[in-house]
Amino acid sequence: MPYPYDQLTSFRELLQQTSLFDALTHIAETLKSTLSAERASVLIYERDQKLLWTVVHEEKEKIVVPYDQGIVGETLRTGKVQIENEPYDNVNFFAEVDMQLEFYTQSILAIPIFNTNEKIIGVIELLNKPGGFTKEDREYITHFTNSISGYIEENAL
Repeated sequence: MPYPYDQLTSFRELLQQTSLFDALTHIAETLKSTLSAERASVLIYERDQKLLWTVVHEEKEKIVVPYDQGIVGETLRTGKVQIENEPYDNVNFFAEVDMQLEFYTQSILAIPIFNTNEKIIGVIELLNKPGGFTKEDREYITHFTNSISGYIEENAL
């Protein structure tokens, strides 16, 4: 399935963002619309504090997730893309965030973001694609993440 994504235009728009909040929101919105997901987040890994954080732009509040919990934590630990189309059946699923946001997660695609030294600096998470996420989605988001990782490394850490 071809994705309606113009990488050059999106990257130019990313470079025009005036704050990290705006940049993370732009990345999330681009992925959300391209993959038809209900939500998307860019989680930044704070290695010193051992946590992941993101700003949920709909609520404009900072969400902190323990680095060692949930499917996002599994992505961080393993460095591998996670596709989970039945998250409540997965022992790693961290339902506390759903309860906090009054949200119901039906499917998850999580991918690590690597810096130039191949260390993980964050995770991109997409939620609730109708029909679930596919290996084609995984391939697409891998390419997308590689194209924006330098920006995140430079501006978020």
